[in-house]
Amino acid sequence: MTSSKSNSSKNILTIVKPDKFIYIIDYYLCNIIHNPLISSGFILFSYGYYILTTSSLFEDSLTYDIVYSDILSNLINIIAICRFLFNLKFNNSFGEGLFFIFQTIGSFYIFLDNDYDNGDDETSIFLKVCVYCQIILPSIIILISYYINDFTIQESITLGNNNFIPFLLSYSIKLMNNQLWFNSTIQEFIYSISILSLKFYLIYQFVLHEYLMIYYDGLECFEYSLFYPTNESNSIIIKNDEILSTRKQVRFAMIKNWCVLSVSVISIIFDIYIYIV
Repeated sequence: MTSSKSNSSKNILTIVKPDKFIYIIDYYLCNIIHNPLISSGFILFSYGYYILTTSSLFEDSLTYDIVYSDILSNLINIIAICRFLFNLKFNNSFGEGLFFIFQTIGSFYIFLDNDYDNGDDETSIFLKVCVYCQIILPSIIILISYYINDFTIQESITLGNNNFIPFLLSYSIKLMNNQLWFNSTIQEFIYSISILSLKFYLIYQFVLHEYLMIYYDGLECFEYSLFYPTNESNSIIIKNDEILSTRKQVRFAMIKNWCVLSVSVISIIFDIYIYIV
């Protein structure tokens, strides 16, 4: 896999236009309401607290279904983190094509293996239609991008792959189990809210990523605060003496991204360990 645009770092150090949409999504939703460092910290705190206060790790309360659901949920997190936080893409249409096939098969498996396909009442039928549309939408996006918008086949498949991930994230929210591994109701609440917050953070990162794809020609950005509005002018020209500050912002953003990725990996390792033990 590779980063999406090789010249994008040069572009972002040349000119950045203030954008209120990016400001609202990134500042209020991604840094205040759903700050990933806070939610990640609470997730690790919940794990550590339980280990320190429980003499026998989980005993018989941890079932295969709970472990499977949590591991799958964190794997989906990792996919979203790699695509939208690290801007990692396959560097050829073959890799993106295989990833698209994998996501398509996985999405239909999710549909057939869950409650979406049960019941014949109006609500169940409505849910079925919505899920079908979510699964089919990436294919439609690929066709429109390639035949109407004149994107390359690789760019078109990449867009399709990106639009699969929100469906997987919404499914991973469904996987959340309120009867997880904590004796304390407060611990359950903190853990569940932190997981949910992290999911919403990743969904908003998808929104920002696709916004740049549409309105900024796929500009690669690791620090959206560069787009925050200012009162000085209608655009911000990054001068030589500001480049160092900009690089520090990007460096902090990358540290934050690695922290979020590490929490998902640690969660998977933790699940496997406590289930085996």
